[in-house]
Amino acid sequence: MTLSFLRRVNVLGCRSIIRNGILFTLLSSVLCLLALVLLGLVSVQTLKLQLLTVDQETRDVRQHSARQTVNVSDSVSGEEKIRPHVHLQSANVTDSIDNKREFVTVDTVDVENTIPRRVSNLHPKQYHKDEVHMPASSWTKEMTEEERAVMGERRNMVKKVCGSLKLQGVLAPDMKKIYNNLLFVNEYKMVWCPIFKAASTSWVKNLLLLAGKKKVDSGVHPLSRKIYAQPTDPAERERHLKNSMKMMIVRHPLERILSAYRDKMLRVRNPKGKFETMQKKIARGYVDLSTNTSATNLTQPTFTQFLLKVKDDIKKAWKSGDNKINMHWRPFWLTCAPCHLTYDVIAHVETLNMDQEFIIRELGLQDHLLNLYTHASNFDVYNKTSEATRHYYSQVPLSLLKDIVNYYRYDFNLYGYSPDPYFELARAD
Repeated sequence: MTLSFLRRVNVLGCRSIIRNGILFTLLSSVLCLLALVLLGLVSVQTLKLQLLTVDQETRDVRQHSARQTVNVSDSVSGEEKIRPHVHLQSANVTDSIDNKREFVTVDTVDVENTIPRRVSNLHPKQYHKDEVHMPASSWTKEMTEEERAVMGERRNMVKKVCGSLKLQGVLAPDMKKIYNNLLFVNEYKMVWCPIFKAASTSWVKNLLLLAGKKKVDSGVHPLSRKIYAQPTDPAERERHLKNSMKMMIVRHPLERILSAYRDKMLRVRNPKGKFETMQKKIARGYVDLSTNTSATNLTQPTFTQFLLKVKDDIKKAWKSGDNKINMHWRPFWLTCAPCHLTYDVIAHVETLNMDQEFIIRELGLQDHLLNLYTHASNFDVYNKTSEATRHYYSQVPLSLLKDIVNYYRYDFNLYGYSPDPYFELARAD
């Protein structure tokens, strides 16, 4: 209505210039100019409002899409078929670090003098520096409620998938081994199930910081297990499990496997070390399906050879029901038994920035912990996870990748991840 009125005034004023004398001409000219200026201002404001509306609608669509799920069929040979709900947000091959939800402007921290670290580091150039932020000062109550809703959705997904499974054989793990893997932070009523290559080092450092340990003579993981070991009394252990916030952090299974390869198969620290010996054994023991060749002089396996090793490991676990798989590629469900323990908080590496902030605040540890992320090891030419993903998975035969996904299917189903974009990258057989 305002725009229509101004246009009418403009037209009437301009007509008066012709019909009236000099005085009326001058007044009408001024009126004409004012009308044009006001018309322009109103048009600009209207355009801004339209753009803001479009921007808000776009954000709403993105947030809605991140919560939506789609059904994906999972053909399982010899097993029941499951149609898991898969988050659309998790179905993209992207750099999980670059895509963290940004919510505040944060202050960085002096990493060298704050974060727990080993006294001696023989290979400092092999690692990126930790990304560390202070807890956000602009965190709001609405953000807390949003995160609680997200955690509720994730718990419900796990509950639904677990309810569709027959919890026997490999799906009925030895709970003594599960308890041995848990870290009991009894003073702050928290129990954490660490999953290697899913922000485990980040949280180990945070827990050592909580214990006042800034310099470590040996590895950070063994020390954390010593400090936060499970109670020796089973009754006390059950009491802590009942009254504590139980937490686990997951990651897209295929990104995690690739991270394990880059870290453990491309790094050389000690020629006679555990993983260096494993590197040679895999490189010389498996035919590279990418080239259909094998060699006896190789010291490091290709990614395809490593996947063949992973396939053999988890295949044995499926048959024996044992979880003697290396912790860096042991499945989530075999590490934390999510169908037997109800985890209150299920964080995702893909949204770690937001999830960690929520966890720290739920524990009331804003003055003690940091929003910390230990970056990937620097063992190849790729700085971004997305670049490495496209390179390595483009070498993998599609049939092998489907076998890997089949054996890890519960990790996909329980936590809403999709393998489809990786199938598109794989090499046709």
